[in-house]
Amino acid sequence: CVDCVAGKFSSQTGSNEETDCELCVAGKYSIDTAACNDTCVKCGPGKYSPQLGNSKEADCLKCPAGKYSSMAGNDNITDCADCPAGKYSAEEGNGDESNCTACECGKYSTKLGMANDSCVECVAGKYAPYTGNSHEQDCIACAAGKYYNVSGQCENPCLDCAAGKYLETLGSAAESDCVDCKCGKYS
Repeated sequence: CVDCVAGKFSSQTGSNEETDCELCVAGKYSIDTAACNDTCVKCGPGKYSPQLGNSKEADCLKCPAGKYSSMAGNDNITDCADCPAGKYSAEEGNGDESNCTACECGKYSTKLGMANDSCVECVAGKYAPYTGNSHEQDCIACAAGKYYNVSGQCENPCLDCAAGKYLETLGSAAESDCVDCKCGKYS
């Protein structure tokens, strides 16, 4: 009698053809030969396999960079979810969203499934104290009467306009935005 090869099994007795050996389903593999029962093991989290009859764990493919999957037994690349906006992952085979790295403070990203740190700095006149910012609106504008001329700031760096000057707009990026008080007024 000939063994069913790894990646296949047969629970029947008296089998007389190789086709009587059943293939492990997609998303699973088995290293066992001559298996009488379904010994197929699910591909682990962060991996998938669309093929039938996988005979080794290496047949399970890693989710691409920028994606993750916390489930085991995935059978399609579409089972790998995008890292959310505000996060990225340069590594393949991530098994959980927590493996996606948050954009640093002072930055944001609206893109899903980023495979590298292409987070965008908040513009001058704005700052973002938190990590994982997913919208430009997460950047906080300098208050009226304040400005700052450097982008990508984490903490509130905004400076007051000099004495005798004022500024009514939010998010100003230059000291030159501050204008002289009108006659009969001071600051």
